Amino acid sequence: MVTTWAEGAIEPIRAAVGEVLPEERPELRESLSRPPPADRIQTPEALSSWLAGLGLAEVAVVRAPLLIPLDEGVVSSLFGGTALSGLVAGLDPERRAHVVSRIAQAALRRGQELDATTLIASGTAP
Repeated sequence: MVTTWAEGAIEPIRAAVGEVLPEERPELRESLSRPPPADRIQTPEALSSWLAGLGLAEVAVVRAPLLIPLDEGVVSSLFGGTALSGLVAGLDPERRAHVVSRIAQAALRRGQELDATTLIASGTAP
């Protein structure tokens, strides 16, 4: 099994990261200018093809829609429990909190609701 964000999910946070992190962590500027590898599998078709290409059979992909109110706590949780945490890894706790707070404020300027839709895929090894 594997999960990934669906296309367009967490967009206010992704846009905020692109706005804030190059200022706060200039060493990440180049890597932030490229789409993350997971962007290649953000549709059911692409995710299914990827898993089939890995040799899995009986691949199934389920879209799990989820809209949640966006606030600073949601942003902080995403940075603590997802791959986004790597973007603030190595910062001391005070600096990390400052950066995540700036990202949250930038995300909130983009809207009060977050599309947190995921794709959940499964397959079996032959």
